[in-house]
Amino acid sequence: MQRNDKPVHGPAVHKAMNLLLHRDRTEQELRNRLEAGGFSAEETEEAIEYTASFGYVNDRRYAENYAVSYAGKKSRRMIAADLRVRGVDERWIEEALSSLPQDESEQIRILIRKRAGEPHKLEEAEKRRLHGFLARRGFGSSDIIREIRNYENAIDD
Repeated sequence: MQRNDKPVHGPAVHKAMNLLLHRDRTEQELRNRLEAGGFSAEETEEAIEYTASFGYVNDRRYAENYAVSYAGKKSRRMIAADLRVRGVDERWIEEALSSLPQDESEQIRILIRKRAGEPHKLEEAEKRRLHGFLARRGFGSSDIIREIRNYENAIDD
């Protein structure tokens, strides 16, 4: 190769780099976007290999960042499910979740307080909305019910 020769990359590599400029993506997300863009399997793999060789695509890092970002908003179970949908390997999911607390009671209490304000007796409709809000974030029903009860019992404190 002469001094002025630069490696020429196909349009799939350019598309991959542009996609990664906007936000971090998992390997599977990048693959899906490239294939949806009409690139062949060969072009897609070349683009993924190229971006991964520079560390631009790293599912382990993605899982860690995702877990930290959503730790206060979603349950461990929901974070794991989201990562699975994005194609992250189970070992990276487990590693990312290991940094999060096992007991999510405190997280539920914080979300209840944010949503409902100072402790007070909740009306049934308010309890249902609060339960639905927390359930959509992946928290278990028994944990939600226990923490709503604790919230209401904290009125005297």
